[in-house]
Amino acid sequence: TYSAQTKEPPQHIIDAVKARRPDWEGW
Repeated sequence: TYSAQTKEPPQHIIDAVKARRPDWEGW
């Protein structure tokens, strides 16, 4: 499971989340 405590999440995770949630603004 990816830790949300990490300040700089891997770009592929950001892309994967944004692909499902276009309104998602990141950490």
